[in-house]
Amino acid sequence: GNSDITGIQMLSGTWNAYNNVVLLDNSPYTNNLVVYGLEENEAAATTSCYHNTVKIGGSIASGSAASYAFYRGGAGTDNVKNNIFQNLRAGGTGGHYAEFANAGGTYVTNNNYLEVSADPNKIGNLGGTNYDFVNWKSISGALKDLNGAIALDATGKVTTNPFIGAGTGANLMATVPDDKLGTTRGAAPWMGALEGQNITTSAISPLTYCAGAAVSVPYTIGGSGSFNGGNIFTAELSDATGDFSSPAAIGTLASTTSGTIAAVIPGPTPSGTNYRIRVVSSDPIITGSDNGSDITI
Repeated sequence: GNSDITGIQMLSGTWNAYNNVVLLDNSPYTNNLVVYGLEENEAAATTSCYHNTVKIGGSIASGSAASYAFYRGGAGTDNVKNNIFQNLRAGGTGGHYAEFANAGGTYVTNNNYLEVSADPNKIGNLGGTNYDFVNWKSISGALKDLNGAIALDATGKVTTNPFIGAGTGANLMATVPDDKLGTTRGAAPWMGALEGQNITTSAISPLTYCAGAAVSVPYTIGGSGSFNGGNIFTAELSDATGDFSSPAAIGTLASTTSGTIAAVIPGPTPSGTNYRIRVVSSDPIITGSDNGSDITI
C-alpha cells in the first residue's frame, strides 16, 4: 500500500485536540502519499476535536492514495465542532475529503467549515458512502456546518473577508476559552484555531415588549483585530422561535467600539415568547451572539 503522512494521530485512550493548526502541502511537487490532517483511530474511548484548522494541499500524479482533512477510523465517542477542514489536494482516484468517518460508535459533528476542491461529491464520507455538502449535513446531522471558498495564510489565519465561519461557531468557551495564541474567544466564536473579531450581545432588560417599543441593545467587542472605519453595528430580531434565518434589523450604530444600540421593536410583530436579539457588524462582517434569554413580544 501507499505510505502516509499525518499531522496529528490519535490512537489510544482519551484525546482532546484543541486549537491546532495543521498545514500539509507538497506543492509544487507530486507524490503518492495518503495524507491525514487529523487521524483518529481510537476504538472505544472519547475523542474531542474542537477549534482546529486543517489545510491539505498539493497533488498526486496518479494512483489511489486518498487524503483527509479529518479522518475517523475508530468507533468510540467523537465530538467534532468548530473546526476548519479544508482539502485542496487534487489528482488520483482515491478521493480527497474534508471529513471522513466510520459510522460506528457515537459521532457528534457540527459547526464545522468544510471545503474541497477536487470533487464536491466527496466533501464527506460516512460509513463508506460519499456525500456532497447538502447530503452530508443531512446524513451526519451537522446542520450548522458551512461550506465556501477561503484563503488561509502560512499561520492558518483566515484572510478572506467575509469569512462565513466568523461568529458562527458553537459556544465552547467552558472547554476552549481562548484560541491558539491566547486570545479570549467570544460566545459566538470563529471556527478554526484562531479567533478574529467577535461580538457579544449583552443581557437585555426588560424581557417583555410591545410592538413599536424602544429597546436598548448593549454589546461588547473582543477577540483579535479591530473593526474598520465606517463599520455599522446592527441589532437584529429573530423570529418567534429564536431563529435568525431571516432576521429583522431593528437599530444601527456607526462605531468601531463597544456600545449600546437604540432599537425599536417593529410593528406589527407577531406575538411570541421566544424572540432573541443579536448584534452583527458590517466591516468586517461578524455575527455576534444573541442576548441569551427569551424575549416576549
